[in-house]
Amino acid sequence: MRLKFHIPLLFLIVIVLIFIFTFLYIRFSVYDSVNKDIYDSLREMETIQYEIIERIKNIHPNQAEIERELSAIVEQEEYDITLLDGNFEMELFNSQTFGGWTTRDSWFPIIINNQVEYFITVSFEIDGKKLGLQEALMDILVFFQIMLFIAFGLLILYFQDKITTPLNHLIRRFKKVNLYQKLPPLSTNRKDEIHELYTRFNDMEKRIRVSYAEQMNMIAAIAHDLKTPLTSMKGFLELMESNAPSEKQKQEYIMLMEKKTDFMEQLIQEFSLFFKNELELEQMEQKKVNMASFFRSICEEYEAELEGLGYACRSQHDLSDDVFIFANEKMLRRVFANIIGNAVRHAEHKDLLVRLHGYQHGDDVVMSIEDNGHGVPKQELPYLFQKFYTVDKSRRSEETGTGLGLAITKSIAEKHGGKVEASLTSEGGLSIIIRIPLYME
Repeated sequence: MRLKFHIPLLFLIVIVLIFIFTFLYIRFSVYDSVNKDIYDSLREMETIQYEIIERIKNIHPNQAEIERELSAIVEQEEYDITLLDGNFEMELFNSQTFGGWTTRDSWFPIIINNQVEYFITVSFEIDGKKLGLQEALMDILVFFQIMLFIAFGLLILYFQDKITTPLNHLIRRFKKVNLYQKLPPLSTNRKDEIHELYTRFNDMEKRIRVSYAEQMNMIAAIAHDLKTPLTSMKGFLELMESNAPSEKQKQEYIMLMEKKTDFMEQLIQEFSLFFKNELELEQMEQKKVNMASFFRSICEEYEAELEGLGYACRSQHDLSDDVFIFANEKMLRRVFANIIGNAVRHAEHKDLLVRLHGYQHGDDVVMSIEDNGHGVPKQELPYLFQKFYTVDKSRRSEETGTGLGLAITKSIAEKHGGKVEASLTSEGGLSIIIRIPLYME
């Protein structure tokens, strides 16, 4: 269970258990004790009441003496006495001592010579101390505090084991992260946020290593791509210096070196465009884009362009006019330009056919670009979107690209919250699929 559900449920269970145990303690311990104190007090009150009744019987019928006797009892003891006549009509004595709660709740007849002469009620003020209510309340508070102490102690142990310890383990692992020592991934059998946190950390560590490897590959690729034409130019210069070539040969060497220089300039421009693209992605503005309209314009553009190059383009889409994404249209157009440009650049026959298909799948807009070319080796598919990666490194030359087009495509797709993937078509050609999440109001 995830922590966002587990922790509130745990606190709810703890609160319920505290109240259940407190209730049981009050019911089977405090309740019986208070009942006993009340019962003893009532028994004492009955005894006192019977004693007063006997005194009245002994004094009867001297009404004045009865009143003096009752007044003396009220002054000496903390009682409240009310006396009525035998008809329950006339009040003969009322001390009216207490103003708060009392135990007065019943009247007792005083029978003399088989005749009811008086009705009397004797009560005392309800006193928490006398009934043991204060002690009972203190016992409840102490028990409740003990339960809270136990509950919070158990919660501390739980959080220490389930949250603090895994986080400390993660912190220690952070301190060990470096680019040169590959450590085993963090693992846990849990299925909550801690597991997700460990998974994200492992992904982050993996991305750091991949990014570092890409940087190393980038440096190696730049060095390789610049070294090749520079080596050729150096060779031509050595030939011109050592062999004293003819004027015609000099012109040929100069033309070849100019060609190499142009290629180097092109490489540098492509590198600059790549880094400029990365900066643009960080600052790009996005807005609602109607995908049906956008996809139709893409299809019309490349159907005309490929036809002008002697190739064919077929398109279809199943996108309704109410499908939108949040995107930068200029960047999305660059995605199509890179992919279709690669297809044209690597086409090895004049019957190149590019197929464009757009449709909605779940919460994503999916755009696929397929060609009927020779594709790439299957084992190369996972690496196509790496920076400076080319399928055949041994053939990298002026005719091959820098390996940045698909890397740019991947960056643009991810910046839009989507992803891009490659596969082989049934004909053996290359299929690139871009997924962009729908715009949700």
